[in-house]
This record gives sequence, structure tokens and C-alpha cells, in this order.
Amino acid sequence: MTDNVAEKAHVNRQGGTRSRALMREAERLGRWAEKHLLSLKADHISGVDNVQADWLSRSQVDHSEWSLHPSLFLTLSHRFGSPAVDLFATPLNAQVSRFFTGFPTQG
Repeated sequence: MTDNVAEKAHVNRQGGTRSRALMREAERLGRWAEKHLLSLKADHISGVDNVQADWLSRSQVDHSEWSLHPSLFLTLSHRFGSPAVDLFATPLNAQVSRFFTGFPTQG
């Protein structure tokens, strides 16, 4: 899914001629898809219906947001005890029920 019509066209046509950079990315994606997928098709989703993902893709990556792999977290929790709170987490990556986040969340 993409909210960019040009990207959708490049993926579905396996390239284009106007943007060399986009053509290179489409070729790279096509080579990867040949090895890993049976088929590849892009669909359009309007920006209005994709507000959160659109905002996340346009915002800068917060390199301070890291988390342990869940299996490593469980191993460490068994050995040292489970933490009471997960600091700097999000609803998607919190590993205990109580957490603090730098983003507004519901709930």
C-alpha cells in the first residue's frame, strides 16, 4: 500500500522513465521480489485514510527508541526479575503493561 500514485505505477509497471532514482528503486524491488515472492502488486491508499502512517513516514526517526528482542527480554526478566515499568516505550513495543512514552497515546 502506498499513498504515492507514482510509486504505485512504478511498482506495478516494474519501472518507468521519468525518475531515474525511482526507476532504480523499482528495479531493485523487482530483483528482490523475483527471489522472495510469487508476485508483487502495489495498491493506492489515499493520504486521508493513511494519516498516521503518513505522519510517521514524514517525521524523523527517533534513534533513541530501541527495544530488546522479546525472547531476550524474557530471558533477562527470568534471570533478574521483571521490571515494574518500561521506559521510553510505545504501545507497539512496550514489554510490560506499565510504560512511559514520548508520544501521545490513547488509553
